[in-house]
Amino acid sequence: MKKLLSILGALGLTTTGVSSVVGCHPHKVAPQPDPAPATKDDKIINKIESWSQNSPLLVNSKNFRNLTAQDVKKTISNQLPIDQTYQIKIKDGSFHDVKVDNNQLIDGTIIISILHNDKILVDKQKQLSEFNIKFATQEISDTEKLVNDLNQKTPGSVENISDFQINFGGTSLPLKLIMNLLPSLVKFNNLPTKIPTTFNQNDPVQKQWIAFVQQFANLPVVGNILKINFNQTFDSSGVKINISGNVGDIINALAPDLIHFHNFLIQQKADKHSNLLLLLIQYLFATPQDINNDGFTKVDSGTTKITSNLDHLICDLLQPWKTAQGEKFSVKRPIAIDVVKYVTMPVYWDKWELADIELAKVGITNVFKNTLNQLFNHDVNKDITVDFSVSVLKEDIHLQLKPLIEKALPTFLLQQGYDDNEVNNNNISILSGTIKFESSTNGQTWLAANNLDDILKADVQNLRIKLDNLQFKVTSKADPTISFVTNKDLATEINLDLTTDPLL
Repeated sequence: MKKLLSILGALGLTTTGVSSVVGCHPHKVAPQPDPAPATKDDKIINKIESWSQNSPLLVNSKNFRNLTAQDVKKTISNQLPIDQTYQIKIKDGSFHDVKVDNNQLIDGTIIISILHNDKILVDKQKQLSEFNIKFATQEISDTEKLVNDLNQKTPGSVENISDFQINFGGTSLPLKLIMNLLPSLVKFNNLPTKIPTTFNQNDPVQKQWIAFVQQFANLPVVGNILKINFNQTFDSSGVKINISGNVGDIINALAPDLIHFHNFLIQQKADKHSNLLLLLIQYLFATPQDINNDGFTKVDSGTTKITSNLDHLICDLLQPWKTAQGEKFSVKRPIAIDVVKYVTMPVYWDKWELADIELAKVGITNVFKNTLNQLFNHDVNKDITVDFSVSVLKEDIHLQLKPLIEKALPTFLLQQGYDDNEVNNNNISILSGTIKFESSTNGQTWLAANNLDDILKADVQNLRIKLDNLQFKVTSKADPTISFVTNKDLATEINLDLTTDPLL
């Protein structure tokens, strides 16, 4: 008991000691009076004074050059908490237009005073009764902000193609997520490692192929994809090209190519090479050869002018492929390409051989190589020329990259976190830019790739695109009289980082 009392006494002494120290503090803090609540007039003055150079009043206008003092007054009235007891007075001669000259914005200005029950409002601290307001238009603001964002965010930015979003089953998803979902939809490991030598459904290899294709019929996202038909017409330089076909027929027509490509990816994975897009390019331009005795070189035996895997794939798309035993695929034209040159000329049937346009004689691999080579160090304002002059068309086809890039830009910028209003309320055009490629053997040291052969080398395992010397012009959709241009030296880099892992 005595111990308990001692402990309690000690606690009491301790408490008393602390209280004494606090109680004897020599300084006392005088209580601060509560600040007077802001009146409605104070709030009005504060709002008016917030419209400064850094945050001007924004007026909606489809042509900023037609703005009047009354337009600005109406906007002020709508944004201030005022009623019929208030009046806005504009000082004579104080209205000055918004100006956009030489890519520079000069805000408009106007001087106003506010009367409340005929009594003028005064900022008592500043002793002001007249307020100088800076104003611009909402359209100018959106355009200028987008240009500023492009100037600040684009230089040196690095993007991964795997982060790009595309529509998948009605939902926008990153490519890497879609790729990772593929194994749950299609089991690529169920592909046969050998190419069927017969179309007999009792053949074990053909049976395995049929089971693989059947997976596409059960896809939950897109339904029975094998039944999808397409028919599209393109018109360019007096030449109409109609392309039609069925997805199921195309997949079956490419049986040898898909099996062989999958074998190629497995082989490259063993060699520590898994860059999907680069491997696809390297595969297409490689000379056909068997991989682990898959029988690829025995397919389409006797077909002329097949010099690359690309030739092989196009041949199988345009006419029925033949097995090693000489059996032909049942669909005569997996993809039907009908070409009409001008109105008065007949239709040409585009096949690999034995047709009006024999792509075997065109040298399709060289056509693709020459076309792709133009992408290296390419000025985006120049056309890409596809040379079909040796075919019956007797002329080139010109492809414009600039409209394609400009069409994709808004979606790309929104995916990178740019403001919705800024992007959607403006048109963006490219004034300049250069496409460059860089390759690497180890993912660390990068070298300029100046042509296709530079990335077809066996030891090249990484590829990226650089867009240099970019300059954009941004024009308001609502007020086309407003436009600004960005800096001239913008640049961005896109890593082609999709891997083969989901396919193996």
